[in-house]
Amino acid sequence: MTKLKTLIFCFALICTTFLYAQNINGKVIYTASYIKKETKNPTNAALIKSAKDVNLELLFTPTVSLFKGVNFMKSDLDKGINLTSIFSGFENQFYNNLETKEFLKRTIGPDNEPYLVQEDNGLYKWTITNESKQIGKYKCFKAILNNNNTKFPTSAWFTPELPVGFGPREYQGLPGVILLLENPHIVFTATKVSINSKENALEIEKPEGILITAEAYKEKFGGIFKD
Repeated sequence: MTKLKTLIFCFALICTTFLYAQNINGKVIYTASYIKKETKNPTNAALIKSAKDVNLELLFTPTVSLFKGVNFMKSDLDKGINLTSIFSGFENQFYNNLETKEFLKRTIGPDNEPYLVQEDNGLYKWTITNESKQIGKYKCFKAILNNNNTKFPTSAWFTPELPVGFGPREYQGLPGVILLLENPHIVFTATKVSINSKENALEIEKPEGILITAEAYKEKFGGIFKD
């Protein structure tokens, strides 16, 4: 009976998405925080202690999104290693286009060239629960990313009130914008949501770079990834 109720709940959410998502577009600002855990390794302990929060933004339309760091200044990051920047993808850009089926991560390779790495995010599958909570003025529901599609257990809180299926980094595919996302290393928390009118709709441009598959990128650079 519980499974049936969950299926009905999920179906209702998806229907809501189709009904209201046609014209919605806007921006979400997130604060990314590193989850600080105790360690006996002095080097790791120092890195964890020095991890600082960073801000990132999600630009979205019904079919396209771009996720990137806010006020990115390379000189600031050169002062030392910030684990939050690394795990949040602050130095990269994540571009999703549902119409063209493009899921790309723009990154600067070890050769200092910009690359558009093709991500296979179409395989992401979520389990939506009926657990809910309020985040700001939005009612959100919890979803869990199936572990066979990611190396990190990941949970997300999305709101059907913003029925567009995007969120932080490469995460997408839910019937609503993700306002809170957590894995064992990082937490993304939405701090500001701005919705544009149809007349002032965003035009999101695809980042520039050398198009390459994830497998080819790993082969080219010996498995070195700037996450």
